Amino acid sequence: MNIRLSDLPGIVWLHRGIVLLAIFAMTGLAAVVALTAPLSYESKAVLRVSPAQLMEAKSDASLDAIGQQERRLNSLAALARSEDVMRAAVDHYGVERLIPNSSALGVSDIFWSFRSSLHLAERSTYAVSTEEKRQRAVSLLINRIRASLVVSVEPKTDLVSLRLSHRDPAVATGLLKEVIAVIRARTGEQGSRSDIASFLADQRRQHDEAFVARLKQLTDFSTTNAIFSVDTQRTLLLDRQNVLVTTMQKSANDIVEKENQMAQLSNQLQAVFPIEKYPQIRDMVQTIAKSRQAGSVARLKPMRPALEDDKLPLLLVKVYQETIQSLFKLQTEVAGLLAVKQKLTNDAADVNNELNRLALQAATFERMQMDTKRARETADQYAIYATNEQIKAAAAQQGLTPVDVMEAPNVPVIPIFPNPVILLPFGMLAGLVLGLACAVFASTRRQPTQNYVRFAHNEDDGVSDGPDRTESVGTIMATARARAPHKA
Repeated sequence: MNIRLSDLPGIVWLHRGIVLLAIFAMTGLAAVVALTAPLSYESKAVLRVSPAQLMEAKSDASLDAIGQQERRLNSLAALARSEDVMRAAVDHYGVERLIPNSSALGVSDIFWSFRSSLHLAERSTYAVSTEEKRQRAVSLLINRIRASLVVSVEPKTDLVSLRLSHRDPAVATGLLKEVIAVIRARTGEQGSRSDIASFLADQRRQHDEAFVARLKQLTDFSTTNAIFSVDTQRTLLLDRQNVLVTTMQKSANDIVEKENQMAQLSNQLQAVFPIEKYPQIRDMVQTIAKSRQAGSVARLKPMRPALEDDKLPLLLVKVYQETIQSLFKLQTEVAGLLAVKQKLTNDAADVNNELNRLALQAATFERMQMDTKRARETADQYAIYATNEQIKAAAAQQGLTPVDVMEAPNVPVIPIFPNPVILLPFGMLAGLVLGLACAVFASTRRQPTQNYVRFAHNEDDGVSDGPDRTESVGTIMATARARAPHKA
């Protein structure tokens, strides 16, 4: 048969005595526990871990720094829960002060004590010293205190909270103070790593010397080969080459122009004036004519015989003089332009040679530059590491640690266990659940008898079908009570 939820009130009312008895029993048990159980006190402290930037001389706040601070907090929490820290705290506080207050053992303590006894019994053939027994007892005590220590990292803060519970409030407070002192001492010892500081100082000196040697090699190579910046020098040389080529082209054009003017003037002299009588003039004109290519300048054929000197008009004499002056001037300018062209050609060759030399030495210079830069970066990195370790060592010598006590542990006054405000309602609720379970169980036990009564009534009424197994227990019980007087 099924028990529906709507049948529970009837079942509770039918077995109300059992339910009330369970509630009173569990509430009474909770009251006894609240009155007789040993008191347990909890001492609390809050620590603040300084960010890594302050202890390591870093000023940039980044995601990496935030992740590093989170790792520091978790590392501190793990350090506080470690057996080494707890053993050191117990030794500082005094084992003799803890053992009298820890005479009552828990279930786990009894189990491990019994196991230790068996282990010692197996070694009965050997001499078991009292010190070994004491160490085992101390180990059990330390494990128990470690189980009572709760360490939690407060989210989105630099705070770590520590809670230690003990039956003696003074012991809880004193032992928690010792735990904090050991934690601060251990973090200070991590900062005062003199061997690492000296190692980093030696590495820093070696890499500084290596950087100076690389820099000297680069300086000597740069001075010897006149290379200071490959890209800048290459750009300047290419610009200089472009200027030289442009100037050379202009000079060549000017030379061609001047030579054509000289050729034209020489033709005019031969056609108009009697230059055969003057060998100097004749030789100069012939030289100009030979220097020009054939057909480059149209020669003027005399239309008539050249005039004699005594027959030259005064105006032609002046023209003759000016033509000779112009011819001499053009010849001089052409000579100057040819010299300039030769100088520009030599300069362009020098620029090409410089570019070739720079191309050959660029790879060596750039490699030396990279080696020098790498040596400088390594030296700077070791300088940062060495400086950080020196700062840590100096802070440790002054007693400074990254762990600060924000809230010191105080002697608790109100115990955390037993708490009647929690125990009594919990006892009542547990009694109610137990009473409901007992009532349902009792109703289930009565189910065969009720089925038999209903089956007998159905036989008296002429009903041949068996009992309806789908009916609820409450319905069968009500039917049985209604028909019981009729059978009587």
